[in-house]
Amino acid sequence: VLSMGLTDDQLDNHTVVIGHLRARCNAGRNRHVWRQQFADKKQGIQQAADDWLCELRDLARKCEFATDCCANCEPTRILGQLIFGVESDEVRVKLLEHGATLSLDQTLTIIRTAEASNKQSKNLKTGYAAAFQGATSSYKRFKQKSSNPPVGGSSSAGAKFAGCWNCGSKTRCKPLTACPAQGKECKKCGLLNHYFRVCRNPKAVKKQQGIYIDPSPPTGGAVNASDLVELAVNLEKWTSSLEINFLPDTGADLDAIPESLYKRKFSRVALQKGVQPVTAVGSPIINIGVFSAVIVWTTRDKVSQSVNTAIHVLRELKQPVLSKRSKQTLGMLPAAYPHAYVGMVASTPPTDRQRQADLKTLMNECPRIFDGTCHQMSGPPCHFQLMENSQPVAMRGSRPISVPLLPRIKAELYNLESANIIRRVVKPTAWVHPFIALPKKNGDIRLVIDFRELNKCIIRPNFETATPFQTVRTIPPGMKFFTVIDALKGYHQVPLDDESINLTTFSTPFGRYQYLRLPFGVSHAGDDYCRRVSEVFDDLPICLRIVEDILVYSATYDEHIEAVRELFHRAAAHNIAINTTKIVFAQPAVTFGGYVVDADGFRPDPELTRAIREFPTPGSITDVRSFFGLFQQVGNFSDQLAAALDPLSPLLKTGYTWEWTTQHEEAFTAARTLLSTVRDLAFYDPKRPTSLHVDASRLNGLGFLLKELDD
Repeated sequence: VLSMGLTDDQLDNHTVVIGHLRARCNAGRNRHVWRQQFADKKQGIQQAADDWLCELRDLARKCEFATDCCANCEPTRILGQLIFGVESDEVRVKLLEHGATLSLDQTLTIIRTAEASNKQSKNLKTGYAAAFQGATSSYKRFKQKSSNPPVGGSSSAGAKFAGCWNCGSKTRCKPLTACPAQGKECKKCGLLNHYFRVCRNPKAVKKQQGIYIDPSPPTGGAVNASDLVELAVNLEKWTSSLEINFLPDTGADLDAIPESLYKRKFSRVALQKGVQPVTAVGSPIINIGVFSAVIVWTTRDKVSQSVNTAIHVLRELKQPVLSKRSKQTLGMLPAAYPHAYVGMVASTPPTDRQRQADLKTLMNECPRIFDGTCHQMSGPPCHFQLMENSQPVAMRGSRPISVPLLPRIKAELYNLESANIIRRVVKPTAWVHPFIALPKKNGDIRLVIDFRELNKCIIRPNFETATPFQTVRTIPPGMKFFTVIDALKGYHQVPLDDESINLTTFSTPFGRYQYLRLPFGVSHAGDDYCRRVSEVFDDLPICLRIVEDILVYSATYDEHIEAVRELFHRAAAHNIAINTTKIVFAQPAVTFGGYVVDADGFRPDPELTRAIREFPTPGSITDVRSFFGLFQQVGNFSDQLAAALDPLSPLLKTGYTWEWTTQHEEAFTAARTLLSTVRDLAFYDPKRPTSLHVDASRLNGLGFLLKELDD
């Protein structure tokens, strides 16, 4: 109390003093933890009802039930706990028989009456009934004992002492700071703030060393499994170590284990006499003994740290405790804790407005690539190399087109010609290809040229690139910001040479046209375009690319801004236009390459799983092939998919006569459900241990699965 800095007026007010004491004793404890302890507080074996009630009321005050709705919450909770936690089942039945009309006072009367009756019954059996006069709680016995005057007092026997309990004077010292005993050490018990002649401790206690542990032993409601750390305890003459889960506690000055754990696992270890520890409030703790050991902590990086320590065996301790000193030696805490320097200040996530403003600033630094024009990217023109003796194929006329689509087709041809992507041709050409028009989701028209005959004669350059799954799985763990950037009409930014231009002529109802830029549908296009953008972007450190889509990832927002800035400037240097409508900037989760990517891992695009879930029953071999194609996109997310599709595999064999049976329908339904409910995959972490699981059989061939240890 004296260290709280209270004024004399506050010290005279017992309500203020009690309030400060409660605030200090309850510091750092969450009321939800107290409520868990309140719910677990049942009447102990042979525990007096009044003792139990005092404990419940003390816990109820810390639980702050009155803040829930009204002042009746606390008595109602105590009433329910008395009914639930009373030791005797017979008493509980009597309480429940009263129904909803049962009050708290009635409950206490029934419990106390039953307690007194049980004690009278036991005394009658042993012949000491006359000696029993009623159940007296330990709290009342302490009050009766404390009402006796101190040794040095002059009060007559039986009179209540009204003087100072600290110095023994006949009048009470006010304020307490004026008492001459303040700061003095008792020669009998060793405690402060009272004289030897008024000491009320029954026994002289040896002077205790300043060793403290957590005043509230860990309980099931206060400690979670995630709070514990597994440590190896090595003893001198033991050949193997024991793995023990300790609770790291910065408030403990010693390493300790419960007596029950010592009896189970360390009973062969001889104990030495240990010091008498006390709690932070001065209550003594029973120390069974102490033994020496080496505690080893292995970090996630497989680095081992050890500390030589003395482990104390304490009675009624519920959980092994690791002291602050040992935590500092093992490296769990900084050596200067709690005065360690701040290594990093966490920043708040950017708001949507901040993201938009930062993206606009970045785009303004390179305005040309965001003007909506499909520019010609830097580099030499693309050339189609044909096989020797290739025979040109030219169609006459054009394929019939639906009349309502003709105006939109004419408008699309005009737009492409204005953008210098195609040109009208009137002279004869050896190659003339047909085309079809496909409506887009936004109502526009996509021109699809049928280059199948030309593709048969082109020699592909074969530029190898990673699949979307192979690309996405290389993202490091812990990334929090993702940006997706798409090139504007990617292939159309690559120029063609004159010889290749003449190979792309196609016929429309409005005449013949040729591509001046690399068209979609030519087998040469993907290899040539991927090679060009690979030379531009693939050396950027935190970027991934799938054809024309680029993903930027980072752990911090500031790092992300710089990475996107570097990408934009690199694109501007090579005159690569960006599609502004498809930019997704600095989001916690994005869709990239058919997968949803976030900080925890990646999973198939929900549109893909929806397509699998709604896939109709196959009516032909082509439908089965399409279903298997969907399987290829999610096959890496489960080790059960191959077995689920195995009954359908014979349908794809050459020469198989199509027949859809009941067994096929059942296998298809089960596989469709499994394919649409695949689990997420985490990113590979090279710091974690991995294991390769293999299997082989004559019927099912070879199988393997690479797994990584998770937390």
